Amino acid sequence: MGRSTIGTAVIAVVLLATVGCSDDGSDGKKAARTTPPSAPSSGPPATTASPDEAARTAALNVYEQFIAYQSEIEGGAPLDESRLADVATGRASALIRRIASDNARDGITVQGTTGPRTPRDVVVSLTATVPTVTLAACIDISQQHATYRNGSPAPLASQAPRYIRAFTLTRDPAGKWRMADMNAQRDRSC
Repeated sequence: MGRSTIGTAVIAVVLLATVGCSDDGSDGKKAARTTPPSAPSSGPPATTASPDEAARTAALNVYEQFIAYQSEIEGGAPLDESRLADVATGRASALIRRIASDNARDGITVQGTTGPRTPRDVVVSLTATVPTVTLAACIDISQQHATYRNGSPAPLASQAPRYIRAFTLTRDPAGKWRMADMNAQRDRSC
């Protein structure tokens, strides 16, 4: 073996010997690999949501999207059919189209909020022919006002400032939840 071959072999051995060595000032022993301590357990291991809970969560998400879209339409936004189809079907879809059409025809816009509309009495029925989630919410229009294009006041659809509205969401065969129906129960205040 020539000098350059021996020198190369020595360098390779030295490099291999130093790979993985600690540079922490210890006695040269290879540092043990440790994993960081795990966070203390705060309870039982997480479990996946039940089908009813997953349906409830998905339907409530669509409920929130539908309410936001309805507010935009009432405020004068143009109707977006693809967005409507994503959150509504059946009577609920027809209602949004009617609101958009009537408000555009009459030049009405609605400003203000309708309160928190927090869902309550949520019932999930996945065994029905068409899976449904029903819920009720308090509708508070006391902070809303409607105006015509010329700025004069316009009447609101409901004269009751606070009432219950029942909502029904359905799931299609592809698993998509949509608002299907809603009924004002103006005789039930909240």
